Amino acid sequence: MCVIRPESLSILAKGSTNVLSFHTIILDVSCCFYITGLHCNGERTTGLVGLAVCDTPHDRLRILYTKILDVLEQIPKNAAYRKYTEQITNEKLAMVKAEPDVQKLEDQLQGGQLEEVILQAENELSLARKMMQWKPWEPLVEEPPADQWKWPM
Repeated sequence: MCVIRPESLSILAKGSTNVLSFHTIILDVSCCFYITGLHCNGERTTGLVGLAVCDTPHDRLRILYTKILDVLEQIPKNAAYRKYTEQITNEKLAMVKAEPDVQKLEDQLQGGQLEEVILQAENELSLARKMMQWKPWEPLVEEPPADQWKWPM
């Protein structure tokens, strides 16, 4: 529970026009909203700067995980990146489909708030698309030097 300090309430009662007094009140109220997870319009916030609340996290994650799997299908089956990313993505997608409760899903995924998990999925989708361009599973253009990993040189 969040409580506004008595000093702030007395400032309001006196009708003060002091700028510092108003600053104290604003800090109290904004801290109260931050602690309780409420925004001025009554919606919850993530509490993370620049990361907005997603109204439909299950749908968003379902779409992102499906897109990741679609991109991975274009990568050869024997590529390590495809094999392990596909396994992890399928596990996460199954959790999203099975668990309708946001808090329980956050606990199962162990990636922070669902908005953070969405950001991670967006980054994975971006990486999967880049891997398609880079093609790290193809043979090297030329053989590396024999002492490439020797240290110190």
